Amino acid sequence: MAIHDTLRTIMQDGKGVLAVDQDAPTLQKYFSIFNIPNTEDSRQKYFELLFGTPGIEKLLSAVIVPEERVKQSSRSGVPFSDLIASKNILVGVHIDETVSGDLSARLQEYKSLAVVCAKKTALVEVTDTPRAEEFRVYTQNLAEFALICQKKDVVPIVGLELVHEGPHTTEQAEATLVEKLTILCDSLASRGVDYKGLIIEVSMASSGSENPLPAEPKEVAERTMRALSSLIPGSIGGVLFFSDGETPEMATANLNAIARLEPFPWPVAFCFSRALQEPVLRVWQGSDEHVVEAQAAFYERLLLNVRADAGGYGQGMESR
Repeated sequence: MAIHDTLRTIMQDGKGVLAVDQDAPTLQKYFSIFNIPNTEDSRQKYFELLFGTPGIEKLLSAVIVPEERVKQSSRSGVPFSDLIASKNILVGVHIDETVSGDLSARLQEYKSLAVVCAKKTALVEVTDTPRAEEFRVYTQNLAEFALICQKKDVVPIVGLELVHEGPHTTEQAEATLVEKLTILCDSLASRGVDYKGLIIEVSMASSGSENPLPAEPKEVAERTMRALSSLIPGSIGGVLFFSDGETPEMATANLNAIARLEPFPWPVAFCFSRALQEPVLRVWQGSDEHVVEAQAAFYERLLLNVRADAGGYGQGMESR
């Protein structure tokens, strides 16, 4: 499949992206909240639960996994990449900065494991302290990453994620988005990245987790799209949204508010991690007896976000 066709499949209407690309320490933190043993057996069971959920191919266009997971298999010996691809869901990999080795060679290997897209993310704090030059250097690395991906016919997903922890306001989040997106887009343009073969993933301009007055979804949506619409070129292949450490309900409500502002110059979709996984872990609790119930919770959460991506979500749906 050509890179532009792959991108259109990722960004197709009525589907989103599942990011289970958290590193081992983050997954351990997720597990510890629900008293789930952080063993390889538990991790395998968890990914089998997610990827084996009936019907998710109707709601997911792609699943992104970390580099350490893309080569691993289920307890029955089926590679996780094959388990995902068998459902006609595309496989992506989150590039780990700590992994040594030539990126081009790694991508070539991952392509043999059904990988068709790769993500790399800049994590930035919402702060009044300018660090423009330091960030500019990193965005040049992101642009180089995108070029290497495109040469390998792998869709690059370049992420700009705002740290959710902190007391910052939605106004400060918007200002940070504007500042960082300006630098990122300059770097992408200067390196000649093919915009039509590129996806940008961004945080929503939500207030910080320690802010006692969290912003309403309508304001988050308006500030987010004001920043994006003024800076992201209309020829970009697509825009994905992080769930930003928000509660599942708030992430869905923010996505819904964004969808109600459409049309945009580019297709948009969700690429959620914790906001999709938390309800599953809460039900599963590491118990084999709760797998079916946890899969039902996963499917329901996906369905709510697909509805939100079309602007059709309402808070009353949460009680169903």
